[in-house]
Amino acid sequence: MSRSHNLEIITFALIGFVSSFNFATNSTLFSLFAQKLNFSPQQTGILLGILTAGSMVGAPLLGKLVDRTGKRKLILVLGMLGQGILVLLTPFTGSFWLLALMRFLLGVSIVVQAPVLNELIVNLEDSQLRERSLTFLSIARSIGFSVGCMASGILMDFSVAWNFYFSAFLALGTTIPAVKFIRKVDTVHPSSGEFPGLKWLFEKRVLAHYLSAMLRATAVMGALFFLPLFWQSTNQSATSSGTIIGLANFFQILLFPIASRICSRFPERSFSIALLGYSMSIVPFYIFPFLRGWTALLPQTIMSMSFVFFYIGALFSIRELVPRPRQAEAMGWLETFINLGGAVGPVVFASFLALNGNHFPRTILLSSIFPILAFALFVLARPSKKS
Repeated sequence: MSRSHNLEIITFALIGFVSSFNFATNSTLFSLFAQKLNFSPQQTGILLGILTAGSMVGAPLLGKLVDRTGKRKLILVLGMLGQGILVLLTPFTGSFWLLALMRFLLGVSIVVQAPVLNELIVNLEDSQLRERSLTFLSIARSIGFSVGCMASGILMDFSVAWNFYFSAFLALGTTIPAVKFIRKVDTVHPSSGEFPGLKWLFEKRVLAHYLSAMLRATAVMGALFFLPLFWQSTNQSATSSGTIIGLANFFQILLFPIASRICSRFPERSFSIALLGYSMSIVPFYIFPFLRGWTALLPQTIMSMSFVFFYIGALFSIRELVPRPRQAEAMGWLETFINLGGAVGPVVFASFLALNGNHFPRTILLSSIFPILAFALFVLARPSKKS
């Protein structure tokens, strides 16, 4: 590959890294920031959920915009600018409703890179190039989330505001290589011609994939956002909480090359890979309530590893089910259903927590119903071997 091509791929990975970093610094420990503003658990749940609600709304719209206009570079740059400006303004905002609006727009800005970069990579004709590119991008996203969790814990123990300043600096800085090194990405996969209707979205197998992803995200994101409060109640610092989440995420780095290789070379196995991810998602909910301190790293690691198999398997499964002219939009819809679960999850968890008298272990056990339902739905929707 040429030097310019290499710089472009590195820039894609940088965008994925920074977007995941910003998602981590503005989500996993955000409940601690909300607590400093004296928001109630219900308000905290809404603020956590509305970040992913923005991603939920933005992903398919941006994906459709890419399919119709091909303006990938412009959309990516605007997304990074939006992240930087909104995160920079967050510590200066004390109003619940204004903060909710800003976090909704932040969710839209963060999700920009997902449908654009995913669509570009999974449709590369060279399987080895597709495998390497997807692995590189996935690892960058994973490292970004891990580093973001640990950095957020350290910065929040030092100063809440600096958590947001640093994240904003990274996002705004990323616009420079994005403008300089990304070439005319819109010419890679032109999206002209006739577009099939939305009938594909409601096809039984496609919709089942999306609903399964939503149910999994409802449980995982709801628990993830409130676990720091559970750990804080056991006298665990924000630094250790962020480190546990971040360290667990590093195990994804070992698995992304494996999952990407299998799905790239054997697309027919993508359903089995996704099913493995769903099954692994159930286990942590029966371990978290009984562990304290650093032992919580075990279920958090299982949860983190489950995402690799679920997400890579889901990407390639959807690719096999959706017509090519709507592939960017389809990737956006996958992100939408994941983020729908992410938006509902914190609110549901907060409601369960209130009903259980703020008893975290019982609430975590109750939340296990969602990954179980997701697993069952995916099994029922899985195509037969003959098909």
